Amino acid sequence: MNPDDDLESLLRASRALEAPPEHVVHQAFAIWRPRRQQAPSPLRRLLLAALSFDSGWTPLGAAGVRATGGRTRQMLFTAEGLDIDLRIAPQPDGRFVLSGQVLGPDGGVALSLHVGDTEQRLALDRQSEFRFEPAPAGDCRLVLHLADAEVELPPVVLET
Repeated sequence: MNPDDDLESLLRASRALEAPPEHVVHQAFAIWRPRRQQAPSPLRRLLLAALSFDSGWTPLGAAGVRATGGRTRQMLFTAEGLDIDLRIAPQPDGRFVLSGQVLGPDGGVALSLHVGDTEQRLALDRQSEFRFEPAPAGDCRLVLHLADAEVELPPVVLET
């Protein structure tokens, strides 16, 4: 016998089944319990971004990422479908302005900048752009805060 014939005969037999009695249907609904909404997990994913472009890269450069030469440096970081365009602009007073844009389907909610003991946190604007207040020289760390994860950029050394 052909498997399609078996399936056809089962389908025809299923059409002949009677509807269950109404009291059985009511009992089934009385027993059924909807799944409870699970609370969002307090655990968040941590993603590490990779440097994919650096306008200030030189083959003889020292370890770390540095803003050099008194001109704005552009860096592009990538992490799981997101690109973070970072601009580092040295200021005459020895501090640095970090600005840029987050590109991708979920641009993020906020960004935090840690330099030494100081921290700046700001919300991204509608175009997912950001601009921090001038930061002092030193090792800095940027963290992009998404709805369900955080994206950490590699450390950046701010020095002239």
